[in-house]
Amino acid sequence: MQTGIPGLYAAGDCTGGLLQVCKAVYEGALAATEAIKQIRGRNNATPSIRKEENDGEGNGMWLGLALLSALFAALTSILAKVGIEGVNSNLATAIRTGVVLLMAWGMVFLTSAQGGIPAISTKSWLFLILSGLATGASWLCYYKALQLGEVCKVVPVDKLSVVFTLVLAFVFLHEKFTPKSLIGCVLIGAGTLLMVL
Repeated sequence: MQTGIPGLYAAGDCTGGLLQVCKAVYEGALAATEAIKQIRGRNNATPSIRKEENDGEGNGMWLGLALLSALFAALTSILAKVGIEGVNSNLATAIRTGVVLLMAWGMVFLTSAQGGIPAISTKSWLFLILSGLATGASWLCYYKALQLGEVCKVVPVDKLSVVFTLVLAFVFLHEKFTPKSLIGCVLIGAGTLLMVL
């Protein structure tokens, strides 16, 4: 079934895919809105009530937000592959970054978090800036790879960041690297290899 957006299926046989993407975005937006309401409610709650919420439903809230993160990350790859056709990858990254910047600061003011800026330490500023530089480098590489390769191959390789993160966390942050983590890393690596070959 063809939609009213011209050329959207030029990236491949994606018949009906746009409708599913739009539905997923809509449902994700509703869930995100509900999450924001809960966060704002906690900000206005008394310390004792906030503690009870953190001990209860807050423990499971991270899973829902993590699933939303995965959903939007998947949508990012699909939408970017369609939108990047005929566009310089660096320019595409800059446009995407501008949108993310607006959304991020919008959330800051929506949750009244801007008051915490003066309390940020020099160390935090340094590492947040370094993190931002790493993010920028990752996005530039990712968009160029996405422009040159297929989504089904670029995305699995990009997700090797999970393995790299676990190793770096063990080396620099001295976090535990359990046998379960090792098995997970091996499976992720093997799965990536199977999807790319």
